[in-house]
Amino acid sequence: MTCNVAQGWSSYIGFGTQTVDQFTAADPTIFQEFNADESLQEVEPDKGAVAGGIRYSQSKTSVKRGKKSVEGSSGTGFLYPNDYYFAKIYAAILGNNQTVSGDATTGYTHTFNEPTTKAQFPQYGQTIEVLRGAEATVGVANENLFKYIGCFANTVTLTLPENDNVSLAAEWIGIKEEYNATPNVTPTFSEVPQIESWQAVIKIGNTLGTATQIKYSDATFSITKNVVLTPDGSSQYPDCAVFDKPDYTIQLNQITTDLIASGLYGAWKNNTDQAMIIELTSDSLAGTSSGNYKVTINIPRVTLLGDTPNVSGTQQFMTPVRFQALEDATEGYTVQIQVVDAVAGTYDV
Repeated sequence: MTCNVAQGWSSYIGFGTQTVDQFTAADPTIFQEFNADESLQEVEPDKGAVAGGIRYSQSKTSVKRGKKSVEGSSGTGFLYPNDYYFAKIYAAILGNNQTVSGDATTGYTHTFNEPTTKAQFPQYGQTIEVLRGAEATVGVANENLFKYIGCFANTVTLTLPENDNVSLAAEWIGIKEEYNATPNVTPTFSEVPQIESWQAVIKIGNTLGTATQIKYSDATFSITKNVVLTPDGSSQYPDCAVFDKPDYTIQLNQITTDLIASGLYGAWKNNTDQAMIIELTSDSLAGTSSGNYKVTINIPRVTLLGDTPNVSGTQQFMTPVRFQALEDATEGYTVQIQVVDAVAGTYDV
């Protein structure tokens, strides 16, 4: 007797860059294991029954459907260096102003900058493929598989916890949802250990070149784009994305002695802007013999926001320190992100 056994998998999130238009789905090329934070859905904020005429007594016989769209979070993904999730998500929010250098021996360095031309903005969005709590097989439609099409990253938040895995969360605005979808690609997942908090370093100084490592408890770094999707009037779905200039905010927590020793209390007191570097360095090699997987976020100018640090008394207080990134005239940018990995090409979005 013989059996036909289908190979399946369960629960994942995949990302694919659309290249045709905002409405045509793309197969995912990067996958993350599913987590409970995912909250993507199609919404119809104006849907409701309406009367068929102007008279009060007339029955409600039609429905105002409203404009559909997608919104929600793709969840808090851990950073496995060789699944390329980090580079993909930051490309999705910053765009196509990218360069790549290096080689297979040392690893490839991808440099992401803010877009300066229309062509450098994200073009048609991402297809986010989500399988929720069930097995699926390539080529077979599955009611638990959803594709969210024409998605643009609205907010991306990097979290450096006190003693846990580093994670990256993204909020999305999208065009439409495809339900009971068919997967076309078998997902693959990283076998390299994820980046942990002890592998994250924050440096502060008057300039990027003079920045030195500081002590901190935990930190977050967020980019907000304020994406707005607008319709052209010929579809129930929006089809045009409008982007604001990104807003960058950072918060870290320090005990009193570390706040003073790092120079941040003095910078707050004297209204002195600082430079900041956030570095994540994996144990694993991005190249064949040298060069580790690595993420470097260069912020040449941050200003401390108006919170009053607590340095009174003899006790050690945990103090939140908040920053906003500003454009630096010398470096010519606000934030620059570099990712060292094993991908030779660019992350086009």
